[in-house]
Amino acid sequence: MRQSGAYILLVEDDEILSDVISRNLHMRQHHVDVAHDGLVALNLLGAKTFDLIIFDLDFPGQAGWDLLRTVLQEPYLHTNVVLKQRWAFPVVVLSVMRVSIQLLTELQLLAYVPKPFAMEALLHFAAQATTRSPDTVR
Repeated sequence: MRQSGAYILLVEDDEILSDVISRNLHMRQHHVDVAHDGLVALNLLGAKTFDLIIFDLDFPGQAGWDLLRTVLQEPYLHTNVVLKQRWAFPVVVLSVMRVSIQLLTELQLLAYVPKPFAMEALLHFAAQATTRSPDTVR
């Protein structure tokens, strides 16, 4: 039987911001793993299944888009969900960088949330992740 809340990977290198986001998600019964860099994110994605990934694009020494493309191309990372009759990568990009509609469509991401952001936006996506996820034991 599924526990309450979504399983979320938060990829954010700012420790203060990741702590604030994690606390807000935990308060709503979500389960959060935090990765402060791309390598940790890839390791977690290879080891666990997540209902939602909140992903900051700004990493020191790494290109966030390249990391997302890598994740999309790796067959052992099972993070796709069906939304509205199409596959979507359950990622909400959180960034100060502008993101084009074309790029969101190309990568089939759920959404782009620009910084600064309202916490309610992330909480909304987390709540949606709980309802679309299959009943599984983690």
